[in-house]
This record gives sequence, C-alpha cells and structure tokens, in this order.
Amino acid sequence: MFQHYPYMQSNGMIIPTNEEIDDSILNSDKVELDNEIVIDENYRLVLPKVFDEKGINKGEIILGHARSMEEREKFTIPLGEDKYMIQVGNGNYGLSKSTLNYTYILFDKNNNYSGFINIIGTDENKKNAEIEVAIKPNLQNSGLGTKITNAFYNELFKVGYSSITSAIFDFNIPSLKMHEKVASFNGVRVGSYYINGKLWDMKFFTKVNPIIEKKKNVIANRRDKNYEQKERVRRRFKLH
Repeated sequence: MFQHYPYMQSNGMIIPTNEEIDDSILNSDKVELDNEIVIDENYRLVLPKVFDEKGINKGEIILGHARSMEEREKFTIPLGEDKYMIQVGNGNYGLSKSTLNYTYILFDKNNNYSGFINIIGTDENKKNAEIEVAIKPNLQNSGLGTKITNAFYNELFKVGYSSITSAIFDFNIPSLKMHEKVASFNGVRVGSYYINGKLWDMKFFTKVNPIIEKKKNVIANRRDKNYEQKERVRRRFKLH
C-alpha cells in the first residue's frame, strides 16, 4: 500500500527523519479511539462494534448507504468507499468486518444514517493514517463534513497519530472544497484514475498533528535566533 506522509510534494514524497522531533511528544494516556464521537446536538459518529449495545440496526445502515449512493450525482462513477463500506465478498453485501474498529457511521439525532468516516490505512507504527469521508448528498455544503473531519482529526491526534492524509479524485468537487478548508494540499498523482473516457488526477491533503507543528516552530525560532546571533558576531568582527 502506498503510504502518505507529511510534506509530500508533486514530484514525490519527502519522508521526515524526525531527528529533531522525538516521537514521545505524541504519547498520551489515551491509546484507543472512542466508541462514539459527539459532533454537536444533532450528529454523532459511532463505531459499528457497539451497534448492538446501542440498539442500532445494521440492515438500516446498509439500506441508508445504498440509498445515498443512488442520490449521488454521477452515481455511475464507482468510488472505493462504496465497496469498502458494504461489500463482504462472494457477491454478498453487508457491513464489512474491516469497518468494525476503523469506520465511524454518522447518525443524526433520530439515528438516521447520514454518512461515515473511516481509516483506510495506516503505517506500521500507526503514526500516519489515510482516511475517507462520505456525507449523504442532501447534507453536503452544510458545513457538516468540515465538522466531522475536524472532530476525527482531533480523535486521531489524541491517540498519537502524527499526520492524517486524504486522497481525493478531481471529480469529487464537494470533498475537494471541504479538504481545502481543513487540511493542506501536498501532492497530486496526475491521471491516476480512468473513468467515463477520462483520466482523473488524485489530489492529496494532509493535516499534521498540532504538537509537531508547534515543535517545528520552536525549532525554527531557535535556528533564527542562532542565525541572528552569528550575524551580529560576523558584522562586529567583519567576518566573511
């Protein structure tokens, strides 16, 4: 699997050595994702593994997802999220077992299916993750996608992830606009997906753990101060 790391550029990946950033700064007492993440008074994210104890019907989730696909513009364009969400193999459909611990289903206050957000891959140290976000078409452009994505970023950073990346195809305009608000663009795979007679680009957006950003700023400020001090000495003694 192609791993996405911070600071990937259009000409390839730059994998940080982290020589100056000790991974221990990411450690916390929180080691597992919460079973439920409350977004606001109207929406919450819930892991499928606790559906039974919360009285949530899995069949209604599958039906809700299938209906939302039918409502989606350009329904004929297959997205990986559709297969990941409901295909379990041998022509059967249901909630994939891989969703149990890594996929949150989005519910409104009446327990209606409203979308999902999931981890589709991590590196071996579980420090970098790739996520996927899906909101029902009738709920898009409402700010809900921004809310749940930011909430998920916070949850992953609390358990020690250093960076979160999303890969978005050019035809997925709502997702592109949302990610431009919540993360930083850091790379593109040109012509990586062929559908409907056209090659589409895949764009990557990454959010870096604020702890790392803060540490980087401290290091950068320290370097600037050292440089300024050396410059003052150089000027004083007219060194070249």
